[in-house]
Amino acid sequence: MSETIENKPEKNDLLATRSANMVRYAMMNIFIVGGIVTMAVGGWWLWVGLAMTLTLINLVDELLGDAGDKESMPPVWYMNLMLRLTWPLLLIMTFVCLNTVSAGHFWVDAPLLWLGFDPVGARQATGLLEGAGGIISMGMYYGLGGVVVAHNLTHRKFGSFDYVLGRWLLAFTWDTGFAIEHVYGHHRHVGTEKTPLRQNEANIFLPLLYVPQLGSSCLACVLNRHG
Repeated sequence: MSETIENKPEKNDLLATRSANMVRYAMMNIFIVGGIVTMAVGGWWLWVGLAMTLTLINLVDELLGDAGDKESMPPVWYMNLMLRLTWPLLLIMTFVCLNTVSAGHFWVDAPLLWLGFDPVGARQATGLLEGAGGIISMGMYYGLGGVVVAHNLTHRKFGSFDYVLGRWLLAFTWDTGFAIEHVYGHHRHVGTEKTPLRQNEANIFLPLLYVPQLGSSCLACVLNRHG
């Protein structure tokens, strides 16, 4: 026990300040805004979202270290605001990305032009390979931003605004059943044979692709039907 305490990682006092935590709580949305900008520029910039999610988003928190046990947290309203802003930001990103990789839509072009972007030029600079980068990058943002925030919100009171917003976030990944199965199924049956992904199924790779999702969706339907 004493060795465990002695080997605990060093705390970063700077990260324990309220100002630092306000930035940290906004960081995902800042990354999403950056992703929206790259989607609007088009071309090879569409791959930047993937690069950021594989480097900055995954590594920055680890590199900065632990803030400690006595953090000065931002106000609750601010932390909730950061969670609730993720959905509209991802929705805007979706419209901008699809506008760049497709033929375009005037109702998306108009605000982009007003903001100083060149949507026509972005589409001309975007071929099949660049467009694939945009779609992949958008999917990474859905996972690291949307699903993570949705996981938080769907634990809140059933039927509340935050709960509904969490399901809207899950809709980006076609997994709204997670809101039911995870809270009322996973937390109840985790570690048992009723868990969609059981230990014996984890021994081969293929079931990892479809068994958890299929089992999760089916269990969500059963739980929803029986209240």
